[in-house]
Amino acid sequence: MVGGTLFLLGLFKKVMIADQISAYVAPVFAAGQEAPLTLLPAWGGAVAYALQIYFDFSGYTDMAIGLGLLFGISLPPNFDSPYKARNIIEFWSRWHMTLTRFLTAYIYNPLVLRLTRTRMRAGKPLPRRGRMTAGAFASMVAFPTILTMFVSGFWHGAGWQFIVFGLLHGAFITVAHAWHALKARWGWPAEGGGWLGHAAAVLLTFVCVIVGLVFFRAPDIPTALRILEGMAGLGGVVVDYSFYETRGLHGVIALLGLPLTVDPLFRLPQALVLALLLLVVWALPNTQQWMRHYRTALEARPGASWLERFPALPLVVWRPSLACGALVGVIAFFALARALSVAPSEFLYFQF
Repeated sequence: MVGGTLFLLGLFKKVMIADQISAYVAPVFAAGQEAPLTLLPAWGGAVAYALQIYFDFSGYTDMAIGLGLLFGISLPPNFDSPYKARNIIEFWSRWHMTLTRFLTAYIYNPLVLRLTRTRMRAGKPLPRRGRMTAGAFASMVAFPTILTMFVSGFWHGAGWQFIVFGLLHGAFITVAHAWHALKARWGWPAEGGGWLGHAAAVLLTFVCVIVGLVFFRAPDIPTALRILEGMAGLGGVVVDYSFYETRGLHGVIALLGLPLTVDPLFRLPQALVLALLLLVVWALPNTQQWMRHYRTALEARPGASWLERFPALPLVVWRPSLACGALVGVIAFFALARALSVAPSEFLYFQF
C-alpha cells in the first residue's frame, strides 16, 4: 500500500505538473536563442523550469522508491524539499542526495584529506572554527569545493553551460562557507533573524538556484546570458494585457507607467499557476513527510510538517484511512488518465 501510494504520487507529479509546466519553459528558452527577453517572461521561464525539474525529479524519486517497496526493496532517499533550503550548502544536502554523497565521499573528502596531510607536513596550522586564515580557507575549503562542483557540472553534460553550472554552484557554496566562517569568528549565531530572516534566506537560495538552472537548461552559454540579461531588467519591462485587464492590477500598472503588449510568453494564467506551485513547494509537506509514520525510503527520518501543529486539519498525514484512500484515488485517476491518453515525456535526468 505504501509503495503503491508513493508510485502514484510520483506519477501525478510527473504527468500532471512537470509535463504541463514544460509548455511554459520551451518557448522562453527558444526565444532566448534569438534576442534578450523582457523582465517578466525571463523570470517566468526561469521559475517555470525550476518548478518543472523539481516536480520531474521529485516524481521520479517517488516512483522509484515506491516501485522498489512493491518488490520489497528499500532505496535511499534522494530528494528532500531542496527549495526549502536556507543556504546553498543545505540545498545540495537535499537535492540529488545520492550524487552529493558520492561526490563528497569520492572527490571532496579525499581532496581535503590530502590537503590536510600536506599542510601538516609543511607545519602550517590547520583551520579551526572561527579561526581560519584566508590562505587556509582558499586551499582547504574553496579549492576542493570548486573542483568537486566542476566535476558535478561535467557529470551532467559535456557542454560549456554545464561546466558554468558546476562552477557557479562551487562559487555559491564557497561564499556560503565563507559567510559561516565569518559569523563564527564574529561570534554571531549560526542561524538568526526569526521567521523573516529564515524566509529571506530561503528566497535568496532559491534565486541562486534559478540562476544556475538557467545555464543547466539553456542550449548554450549565449542563450543563458540573454535570459539572465532579461531577468536583470536589461531588456526592459513590458506587461501583457491580461494583467492590465485584471481588477486590482489595473491601477498598479497604470501608476507605474509600464508599457503594455500582447506577450504569449508570460500571461496572467501562467503567473497564477507558478504562484500556486510555489505555494505547494514551500508550504506543503513533501511525500516523505506526509507518509513519515510508515517506512518509505531507506533510513529516511523526515521531520514533522508545520501543518501537524493543527491536528484538526484533515489529511495532514497519510494513514490507511478512507479519506486518504479517496484522495490518493482521485490523484491516481487523473495521473493514469493523463499517462494513458498522452505519452509522458522522458524524465529530465534521463538526459544525464
